[in-house]
Amino acid sequence: MTKSINKSINKSTLKSKNRIISVIWSALVLVGSIFTFYTITGCNSGPPPPTYYNYYETLKARTAKNSNVHGADVYWGTTRQNITNHIGTTPYNSSVRRTSHTWAAGYFKVVKRGYKPTIVQVKLNNSSRSTLVTLEPLPKRPAPPQFIYPDPKSVAITPLDIEANRKPSFYMKKEHTIAVMTFKEPAGSGAGSLVADNIILDLQVKGYNVVDREQIERVMREQGMLAKGKTKLTDLEVSKKLGKLINADYIIYGAITEYISKSENIQLSPEVDPKDRNRYILERDEFIGFYDEFGDDFKRLPAMPKTLQEWEFDSARNARSSYINIARVGVTAKIINIKTSDVVWVGFASLQDLRIQSGMRRIVRGLNHSFTSIP
Repeated sequence: MTKSINKSINKSTLKSKNRIISVIWSALVLVGSIFTFYTITGCNSGPPPPTYYNYYETLKARTAKNSNVHGADVYWGTTRQNITNHIGTTPYNSSVRRTSHTWAAGYFKVVKRGYKPTIVQVKLNNSSRSTLVTLEPLPKRPAPPQFIYPDPKSVAITPLDIEANRKPSFYMKKEHTIAVMTFKEPAGSGAGSLVADNIILDLQVKGYNVVDREQIERVMREQGMLAKGKTKLTDLEVSKKLGKLINADYIIYGAITEYISKSENIQLSPEVDPKDRNRYILERDEFIGFYDEFGDDFKRLPAMPKTLQEWEFDSARNARSSYINIARVGVTAKIINIKTSDVVWVGFASLQDLRIQSGMRRIVRGLNHSFTSIP
């Protein structure tokens, strides 16, 4: 009897479970049908699922000889002045899964000890991109400039120092006739005639008409204007008298203010070799310019190399002495218009040379050029 009752209960329980499973299954089928209906008919008002893309970015560094550089720090910034975000080291690789553009525009800076920090600009990119950076070695400190001692002759010979003034209306034309007087000279030097003869010769070579100096002195002796080769008359008085006696438009007077030649001890300071000057300037400018731009990337800056002027100043302590003959010559001259007795030109010139004669010729050419050139 008891067994019969238990069997009846088990059958009833099983039927109840089957009914529950049937209900649940019917509900799932209903939900699936509804979802399928909305999907097919487009009744779903929500956004479509997004489409994702995988993007990649790489940055590699190499040397000028195409050797890869590993372990260089890579920084990123949106402006050149603010590249401070450290994003990794070379070779740098990055990837993202995005639905829009991947890499923004900005700047990479690659820093590696022993190389120049290098900045590379990259533009906005909607796909994968690869950047290659070439690193250059740090600029080397320029080697000291090479020094040479100047030739003693170059120190002894100085440029012509000339000062001259003329009336605005004065211009020496080649059709004018010129008289040249013997220049006043230091006693016993005989330099006065030497200067006058050099002026006459230079003017004749240029095509000017010059009155013979012996003719002028003969006329002056005949008129009693000369006594023992000298005159007590002023230049203006002589020009007024000669204006009536010789056929000349202008007369040149002058005096030798310095006429010395002797052996002297000169100091020769070493100078930067002209062949090495540009090399040092370019290397120094590159060295300083680099640290001006990237100095903030270094914990300690090297000492800046000296200027050429500082090198030459320091080298002056190594000066040498040398004995050489030096000639110092100075001449002053003026031109008077014989008809008007006006001083139309005055000039002074001086220099140093190795010999009196060569120095005198340089002075004469400079003075003659001053009053014969077109104003």
